[in-house]
This record gives sequence, C-alpha cells and structure tokens, in this order.
Amino acid sequence: MHNYTFCLKIMNSIIQKASKLYEKQMSTRKIVKFCCDFKLLEEKYREYKNK
Repeated sequence: MHNYTFCLKIMNSIIQKASKLYEKQMSTRKIVKFCCDFKLLEEKYREYKNK
C-alpha cells in the first residue's frame, strides 16, 4: 500500500511530465529512447476499438 500512496502524492507531477513528453513527441515525431510510440499506440487502439 505504501507504493500506491507514494504514487498518489506525485500523481500530478507524473501526469504533467507524461503530457509534456506526449506533446513533444507528437510535434517533433521523434521518439526518445525508452519511450513508447504514442502515435502507434493510438493507431492500434483505434483498430482494436473498431473491431
């Protein structure tokens, strides 16, 4: 339970950093090392959703 509490404490920071990373990747089309390809994930999600 301690890990969950810790995550709740830093939740806003995590969301802000993820949003910043997402926006940067979408605008530059560059995928940094150790990061997912958001564009590909969204594409595959849409394909799955439409099945």
